[in-house]
Amino acid sequence: MDSNHSLENFLRNVINKFHRALTLGETLQVIVEEAQLFLEVDRVKVYRFAADGSGEVLAEAVDKKFLPSLLGLHFPADDIPPHAREELGAQKKMIAVDVAHRRKKSHDLSGHISPMDYLSNSYTEVDSCHIQYLLAMGVLSSLTVPIIRDQELWGIMAVHHSKPRRFTEQEWETMALLSKEVSLAITQSQLSERVHQQQIQEVLVQRLESTVAQYGDRPETWQYALQMVGETMEADGALLYIAPDLTGASAQYYQWNLNFDWGEWLETTFWQELMRGKSIAAESPSVVPSAWEKPQPFVSVKPTSPTNCVPQGYTLSELAERDDWIAPAETLSTENFQSFLVVPLTADQQWVGGLIFLRKERSLVKHWAGKRLVDRRNMLPRLSFEAWQETQKLMPIWEEAEQKLAQVAGTQLYMAITQQFVTRLITQQTAYDPLTQLPNWIIFNRQLTLALLDALYEGKMVGVLVIAMDRFKRINESFGHKTGNSLLQEVANRLKQKLASLAPPTPLLSRWHGDGFTVLLTQISDKQEIIPLCETLLGTFQEPFFIEGQPIYLTASTGISMAPYDGETAESLLKFAEIALTRAKCQGKNTYQFYLPQNSSRMIDRLTLESDLRRALVNDEFVLYFQPQVALDTGKLMGMEALVRWQHPRLGQVAPDVFIPLAEELGLIHHLGQWVLEMACATHQHFYRETGRRLRMAVNISARQFQDEKWLSSVLDCLERTAMPPEDLELEITESLMMEDIKGTVKQLHRLQEKGVQVAIDDFGTGYSSLSMLKQLPIHRLKIDKSFVADLLNEGTDTAIVQYVIDLAKGLNLEIVAEGIESEAQLQRLRKMGCHLGQGYFLTRPLPAEAVITYLFYPQILDFGPTPTLPHDSPSGATSHHSQGHTTEAFSANVFNRENPWTEKLHDYVSLKEHLQQRNIKEKLVLKIANKVRSSLNINDILHSTVTEVRQFLNTDRVMLFKFNSQWSGRVVTESHNDFCRSIINEEIDDPCFKGHYLRLYREGRVRAVADIEKADLADCHKELLHHYQVKANLVVPVVFNENLWGLLIAHECKAPRYWQEEDLQLLMELATQVAIAIHQGELYEQLETANMRLQQISSLDALTQVGNRYLFNSTLEREWQRLQRVRDPLALLLCDVDFFKGFNDNYGHPAGDRCLKQIANAMAKIAKRPTDLVARYGGEEFAIILSQTNLEGAIHVTQALQAEVANLAIPHTESDTGHVTLSIGIAVCLPDRHINPHALVKAADVALYEAKANGRNQWRTYGDAQLPVVEVEVQG
Repeated sequence: MDSNHSLENFLRNVINKFHRALTLGETLQVIVEEAQLFLEVDRVKVYRFAADGSGEVLAEAVDKKFLPSLLGLHFPADDIPPHAREELGAQKKMIAVDVAHRRKKSHDLSGHISPMDYLSNSYTEVDSCHIQYLLAMGVLSSLTVPIIRDQELWGIMAVHHSKPRRFTEQEWETMALLSKEVSLAITQSQLSERVHQQQIQEVLVQRLESTVAQYGDRPETWQYALQMVGETMEADGALLYIAPDLTGASAQYYQWNLNFDWGEWLETTFWQELMRGKSIAAESPSVVPSAWEKPQPFVSVKPTSPTNCVPQGYTLSELAERDDWIAPAETLSTENFQSFLVVPLTADQQWVGGLIFLRKERSLVKHWAGKRLVDRRNMLPRLSFEAWQETQKLMPIWEEAEQKLAQVAGTQLYMAITQQFVTRLITQQTAYDPLTQLPNWIIFNRQLTLALLDALYEGKMVGVLVIAMDRFKRINESFGHKTGNSLLQEVANRLKQKLASLAPPTPLLSRWHGDGFTVLLTQISDKQEIIPLCETLLGTFQEPFFIEGQPIYLTASTGISMAPYDGETAESLLKFAEIALTRAKCQGKNTYQFYLPQNSSRMIDRLTLESDLRRALVNDEFVLYFQPQVALDTGKLMGMEALVRWQHPRLGQVAPDVFIPLAEELGLIHHLGQWVLEMACATHQHFYRETGRRLRMAVNISARQFQDEKWLSSVLDCLERTAMPPEDLELEITESLMMEDIKGTVKQLHRLQEKGVQVAIDDFGTGYSSLSMLKQLPIHRLKIDKSFVADLLNEGTDTAIVQYVIDLAKGLNLEIVAEGIESEAQLQRLRKMGCHLGQGYFLTRPLPAEAVITYLFYPQILDFGPTPTLPHDSPSGATSHHSQGHTTEAFSANVFNRENPWTEKLHDYVSLKEHLQQRNIKEKLVLKIANKVRSSLNINDILHSTVTEVRQFLNTDRVMLFKFNSQWSGRVVTESHNDFCRSIINEEIDDPCFKGHYLRLYREGRVRAVADIEKADLADCHKELLHHYQVKANLVVPVVFNENLWGLLIAHECKAPRYWQEEDLQLLMELATQVAIAIHQGELYEQLETANMRLQQISSLDALTQVGNRYLFNSTLEREWQRLQRVRDPLALLLCDVDFFKGFNDNYGHPAGDRCLKQIANAMAKIAKRPTDLVARYGGEEFAIILSQTNLEGAIHVTQALQAEVANLAIPHTESDTGHVTLSIGIAVCLPDRHINPHALVKAADVALYEAKANGRNQWRTYGDAQLPVVEVEVQG
């Protein structure tokens, strides 16, 4: 074998080139080329099987002087018969064929082959057809190595030689290791392809976004976008249909690369249904099961696609079978369009159009190796492999990656079209702030939601700035509100001009509320990019503002939050930006602050909640929402009820029924109640100043407040401070509160009445007040508790109670307010019963203060209730009369503005935003895990990250991965949990009823969602196990790879039962797939690491003696030379030569000589046994021993011990003077220096060895010169 292609060089070349190769083809070519040189054969090829059993030569290294090239040729399936595939694939056998002797030999593809295995495998006879097949190819010896991927036969690596040849034990083992390298290369190629597909998607999204942003809503924009998408999809034609919208824009359609007009057909019912996502085949709806016995919606762990913009593929023949098929069939046939991919532009029932791709029939040219005439009577192999060409007609298909790309394109177009619609909405007066003419908070929320969707695809950040004027209240108090409004207009103009001068994309500036503005920043790569902008915006306030010639100096503060780090929803980003704004104001104003998140657990105990509640007032964490009260007969807004909400910085909004009782218990209700009263009165006045409308403001009073002697004075002081008219304030007290101290209550209420304050009894009907007591009380209204309204339509006791309370109020000349109206039927019934006023979600939800101002200007905008069916007019003459003369005519369409098109559309966007945000968070999580799988080799890190991310997303108590063993018990390999449940990491779990009840179902890919362990139909033994681990509800998804059940991905709820949503199931199923990929990839890398270790071992050890080889000697000498330079310690080298070894071989034979060398190598390894020592075979019968940090005395000691050890072996040698084998040894010792070549030490030892041999052998000598000899040319390994 050529020394330039020795085994160690070959293996090093393969490893180095393998890691430099960019594509699978390059990697395979490297392997076959190096293998051909190493084996010194005529051909090495890699052959991949197709789905039909045929195959193609993907890579080849061939000596064309002896064998022809087969690269790129296809071979029919029956060239490799079933029994051969069985032996290669199922049995994983490597097979060598000796054509001349008609025999074959096989070895397992397991890796290491021991000499015993090599010798024990005997030859067997080869089928005569296979012999003829190889002879026809000119092959006299072959070695076939299977390539296994995912436990399946992917292909083979075939070695062909035109002369008889035997393969050595080392060559078998090396080819087995190369097969594993190829398997890994295939897996890496697949992962790289996924990354490439992701890159294509990202580029497409970026190009679409920039096109729409640059050119806007113009026909040229959509035409170019369609062309861009069509070319990326490699379609032969494409259509884009944009549906009409409520702004009055008509339907539009665009087509690319089509020679006929589709406009007429796209408006037909047939194509409209397809573009809306209605499949031509009826599909049954899927239901999320809660037990095994219910219908099975998921048959494997493969997740279903998201429901937005889901593509559906059709063939021309499938569409033509429909009775209502309308399309230019003859034109389609002429153009040869045979396949369609229809993408509905829709998300959560919001449809804006459709995207259609068309493909023509394809031709595939295959080059076959030899043409064979199939004759069942004569199945002899063909005698020629001369290439011939075949052209096949193929129906174009849409691959899974292409469908995913189409879905991404559809989603991006959906968002672009929606964004353009929102842009058109901005032109409507309802979307502008009437004072500054800036977009208002509604448009800002919409744009922020769309920006978050864009950021998900781009991997960019989104920034939200909240800018508020410092001490603006003093401006209003000093100069008046007219001046304040003019100043806000000037501020808006100045900010708008400054932002307009920036490079695209231009930030969105909007009016938030009061003296506040918001700025939306997109396509941010680093938060440092925001700092110069903040400084620029704050700098705009350095110059004074001139209002009617009067200079006014003003400063501002800014709060900043960023997605995805601070939050991924519009609500959270705005909340956190306002928190940051508060910090900026606390730090002296006229500055900016980034939001700093709290690094604490989501769940906190009662003590923590108490502590936070005590600080909440100081930290301005409470906020008031206002629920309108309307006249039920006219729909006129009559008043507002102030409702306090706690915006906890970590927990979000805490429910009032949680913190109000806690505040009463801690004695904080006085401070909280006073804050609510102060804020409600101040906000009432703010509403009046902004809108000119005076409304009654209702404030709830707690029992402890009412009983405080100073309370009444605090109410009157508040009215005086805020200048709120007392008659506009309504205090709500409960019926039970009145009964605690009737005399004191009457006294307090009379004093309030004297001051003009109104009083309402809240939750009337739930207490025990008497008619005589009611007559004494100076009250104005009764509020019917919502529990009675809820059962109003059941015609039972509650209906009678409501009617009684209404009649009672009429008798006492009091107004009636019904709480909790949540349907039109309830509203209509209350009107007929004579109820005056009402509030509830059907009318309008509680609104923040800034939204109330918009509501007062444009009540139709914030109508969140469902659109009721308009009642029909009563038949002629059919009328009814209210006891007080009010008409019972059904509400007109404009009473609550249910028919306003903007209301319906904006309401749809509110719902859509929430769904898309959740979906994007889920998709982002899956993508994050998938990217981590691709980029990380640490399987434990991937698995732990997965369970941690899943638990946070599901907001559940425990998520874990359970791995099965061979007996189907197993261990928890990783988990993430909170304080509600204990850790069970590494616990061995043996569920006695698992195999009998659940194993088969999980192996089939079934999932298990149990909402309540106690109510579920579970085996008693399994329920007992769940109790042991504190489980109240669980969600279980199998981790399956290649039909093998590896384990389970499990979510546990430990606090209480939980109904699992379909999105939860889908998330776990998608992540279970990623986990399976990660596990498989981890196993592959472990195999690769083992294979590489074995390759490194082979490349650095001498094949005969198993001590180091020349390559290892050179690298170790270089390494130790460098190391000992730093520590200034000596390095010793022994060169050893077996005396008269040629005579030994001649006398005893080469096998005996090999045994002799092995014994000597073992003896050396016993003597030089420190970790830094190295024994290496230097060449032939020469050995070298490197002794680090060893002086001359130590080297001589080792030499003498070695000679004694060899003498003890007593290996007979008649040519030797002693009668047995001896060694001559040369010793050289030096202090390594950077100016000296380390191989000078080798030359010195060689000089000493020559001297020892010249003095009669069986001697040792040391190099005696003070200076090492000069080495002109470095010794090559």
